[in-house]
Amino acid sequence: MNFLRKMSKPKFDYKAFENGVFDAVLSKMKELDKKDTYALSIDYFPDFTTSVDIWTNSFSHLNKHKEEIEEDPSMCFYYKCCEEEWEEVSNIEEPSVALQKFYKALEDWAGENDDLLENTRGEHEKAVKEICINVLQKIKQTAEFAEFPELNLNLHMREKLSEEEQLEIYKKLNSEKAVEEFRKYLYGE
Repeated sequence: MNFLRKMSKPKFDYKAFENGVFDAVLSKMKELDKKDTYALSIDYFPDFTTSVDIWTNSFSHLNKHKEEIEEDPSMCFYYKCCEEEWEEVSNIEEPSVALQKFYKALEDWAGENDDLLENTRGEHEKAVKEICINVLQKIKQTAEFAEFPELNLNLHMREKLSEEEQLEIYKKLNSEKAVEEFRKYLYGE
C-alpha cells in the first residue's frame, strides 16, 4: 500500500477561511470611494494556483467605456456586470495561501488516485463557494455596507457556474433592479 494513502485526509479550517475573507472584504470596503463604487465580487478561482480575490468596479471606470456603450447599449451590461472587465483586483492573501497549501496536501494525500482527488476537491470547492456567498450575505448586514448608496455584490467563479447558478447567487445578494440588469447581461434580453 502506498504510504501517502496511509496518511489521514487533510483538513481545512473553513471557519478561519471565512473569517479571513470577511475581514479582507470589510477592509477593502473601507478603502473604496463610497459614491463611485457600485460593484464588489469575491472571485474564487479553484484551479491550478487556487486563490480568492476581491474585484471592484466604479461608475468612473464604466464611464471610460461611454463611447462603446453609446454605439452599442448592450455593452453597458457587459462592462457593468462582467468582472473580467472591471477596474481593480486585489488578492486576499492569507486565505489564498491556505487554499494553496490545502490543495497541495490533497494532492500528496491522494497520490495517483485521480478520482479520489477530484471528488475531494469537488466537495471542497462546493464548501468554499457556499462560504463566499455566506460572507457576502454577512457583508450586507454591516455598517460599512450601509455607507454605500449602491453596491452590488457577487461571487465570480470563471467557467464554474451555469447562468442559472449565477443568477440565483445574484438574487440572494442584490436588489430586484440589479438582478434585472444582471439577467440582461447573462441572457442578452
